Amino acid sequence: KSIGVGRSSLREGMRVLSAYGVVEIRQGEGTFIVDRVAENFLDFMGFIPTEENLISALELRRVIEIGNIIAICSNITTAQIGMLEAVNNELLKEASYEENIWQDIEFHKLLISFGDNPLLVRINEMIAKMRREMLQKLFQRKGAASGAAEAHKAIIEALRQHDREACISAVEDHLGRTIKDARKIYHME
Repeated sequence: KSIGVGRSSLREGMRVLSAYGVVEIRQGEGTFIVDRVAENFLDFMGFIPTEENLISALELRRVIEIGNIIAICSNITTAQIGMLEAVNNELLKEASYEENIWQDIEFHKLLISFGDNPLLVRINEMIAKMRREMLQKLFQRKGAASGAAEAHKAIIEALRQHDREACISAVEDHLGRTIKDARKIYHME
């Protein structure tokens, strides 16, 4: 009332903010400020999760994670390695399908966070939705979770040794295999 904006304009503005992930409208509770911009960013760009786009997202992820592993390899702490091992040990147990997806995402999220680069963290969040869709297909295969966990073990061991070349190789092997498996699932090979 004080600034002369009508209810319909205000509602429309709130719907737009909700679509952008800035606010969340909860029936009966009110409107709350949230931060889902990164999560919805690729949707806003029109980057829908087609099979080709999912493969492109995996390729982007490989570039990001190889660059990140180079950045963290020589500075990673024993405590950080312990955090990676704890998440990976849960993945080795091959719990429920949804838990395995969460554990894989958490492992890679931790790797990115250890780089202390907020931009990389945000980019990782942007592709997380597509990654989740890809993992839902990949982890339906028997042994997929344990295969990912074994690849993670190689990454952890290379990090423990602070061996840059081994780190790069371990990430490349892991994500290269993931891309190859995804191409098979989508009949692109």
